[in-house]
Amino acid sequence: MDLRELTGLSDLDDFKLFYRTAVNKMGGPERFRTYIPFTIETLRQSYEKDPHFNTSLTPIRVWDSATGIKVPVGQTTLPPIAIGGGIWPLLSAHGITSIAQSQAVCLLKTAAKMLLEAKTAPGTART
Repeated sequence: MDLRELTGLSDLDDFKLFYRTAVNKMGGPERFRTYIPFTIETLRQSYEKDPHFNTSLTPIRVWDSATGIKVPVGQTTLPPIAIGGGIWPLLSAHGITSIAQSQAVCLLKTAAKMLLEAKTAPGTART
């Protein structure tokens, strides 16, 4: 199963809704917290500079590593290789058997944004 099958949506229709739905179907952003490779404070600082977390505080290579997926260098036609670790246990627990590394990064970044939103919602303490 892939993320389209899990969500019943396409990321081409509404990117934000697609990934938020996927995160929620897999237990919500708290289920991803363990797999997000940065602290909430680091995420907050990075988000203030760029809402996509594309900063030196949260480098893409670290997000890539957190997925547990390796894309062979120079091999654009081969599927990614699951190397284990990362978010694979969470994905497989929800029946996901096919996912691109970029999709896994989007899941992690979406969950991170959702965690930040929850931490700054009215009535919650900032940590």
